[in-house]
Amino acid sequence: MKIWVIGCGKFGDRTVAHLLKESFGISITLVDSDQTRLLRWEGKVETVHRDGVEFVAHRLDEGDSPDWIIPALPVHLAFYWIMKTVTEIRLSPFALPKEIEGSLPNSVWGKDGEIYVSQADFMCPEECPEPPRNCTVTGKPRREDLFDSIKKMKFRDLEPLVIRSYQILPGSGGYTPEALFTARKAICKVRGNVMVTTACRCHGVIHGVSIR
Repeated sequence: MKIWVIGCGKFGDRTVAHLLKESFGISITLVDSDQTRLLRWEGKVETVHRDGVEFVAHRLDEGDSPDWIIPALPVHLAFYWIMKTVTEIRLSPFALPKEIEGSLPNSVWGKDGEIYVSQADFMCPEECPEPPRNCTVTGKPRREDLFDSIKKMKFRDLEPLVIRSYQILPGSGGYTPEALFTARKAICKVRGNVMVTTACRCHGVIHGVSIR
C-alpha cells in the first residue's frame, strides 16, 4: 500500500509515526515545503521537499497514484488542487456569504475566506477514532454524518461538492486519488457557484468557487 502524507507539521509527524509503528508493508511518501521538518524522517520514509499542492498536482497527473492521500497541511488541499489542475473551464474563488453560518454547525471563518465546520462545540481528542454512531467524548449519537448533511444543503444558488475524508488512523483522515478525480470531473459539469468541501463524519472545510 502506498500512502502520501502531505505536510509534516504536528499532525503529519504524528501520522507518520503511527503508520511506521502500527503498519507493515506500507510505502510512505512525506512531503513538506520546509526541509528541516523532513530531516528526522529521512531514511525511514521517502521525503520530498516541495510544496504539497504542487507535488500532488504534478505526481497525480503524471500517473503516480497512491492508495491514500492524507492531507496534513494548513490549507484545503483538495480545493487548491482543483483550482490548480482544472483547465477545461474558468474557475475563480467565490466569497461565501456570511449568512451561510446559520446553516452550518459551529462554523469558524479562515483567513482566506474558507469556513471550518464541526459537529463538536468542544476540542476533540487528537486521536479520536471517529466511531460511526456515537461521539467519543459525549457518548451521544451523531445526528447525521457531516459529509451527508453538507451534500443535502440548500443555500441560495450554491451547489455542494463534497469530498469525503475517511478515517485511516485515529485522528488522521484521507481520501483516494479517485475521489479527487471524481470531484474535478463533477465541477467541470457545473455552472454557477460551488461549495468545494472536504469533510469526515464530524469536521469539514468549505471554499467557494465560481464557475463560468
